[in-house]
Amino acid sequence: MFFGYLSDRLGERKALVILGYIVSAVGKTLMAVVSLPLLPLMIVVDRLGKGIRDSPRDAILASLRQRGQAFGIHRAFDTAGALLGTFLAYFMLRYLGDYRLAMLVAGAIAFLSVVPLLFLPRFRTGRRRESFAASLFHLSPGVKRFLLPTLLFGLAFVSPMLFISGSKAELEANAILLYALYNVSLILSSLYLGKRSDVYGRKRVIFAGALAVSLAFLSMYVAAQGFPALFVAAFA
Repeated sequence: MFFGYLSDRLGERKALVILGYIVSAVGKTLMAVVSLPLLPLMIVVDRLGKGIRDSPRDAILASLRQRGQAFGIHRAFDTAGALLGTFLAYFMLRYLGDYRLAMLVAGAIAFLSVVPLLFLPRFRTGRRRESFAASLFHLSPGVKRFLLPTLLFGLAFVSPMLFISGSKAELEANAILLYALYNVSLILSSLYLGKRSDVYGRKRVIFAGALAVSLAFLSMYVAAQGFPALFVAAFA
């Protein structure tokens, strides 16, 4: 919330996005070298970087004309990177057994991600003069109405890793493939539905997505009673 406000206050997007990616890269790299008691602090640093960069980055995407397609492409590439990173980490831990090396590689890749950001235009905007509290009060009615369903959906959302960990008794070694299926489905749907939202409207696509997630969670509950095929379908 704060760094989204700060990007409006400074009229600056690019610098905060770069700062956020650098902070996360530092956190990931230090995970490879710090002692175990300091590991939670490095996780906080990594998440702080995400907090710094996400709001100004999304504001840049929202400034584009085909914003649905822009967000869809972003989510697809972000998820593709996470999927490849998962397989890379799995390989390193499975065959090299070295957690610190895996985190060092992750940190190096994170620093590399900063390089293409240097070539982005600045995306400067007019500076906002109001205080943080006033900026929250002056949010548009449409945004305020959207906050409640967003809060409720976030409260209801369960990480897919929880389902995967619960499914290991039945799927065992295929758990990583289940996670891959989850991400491939997200990549393909983001590319298509992001663009469709530019045509059919955001509300319809968001409603359909929330309905699909609700049905998937209910299906996973039924599948947990002994229907592995339904479990896999729900993940997709």
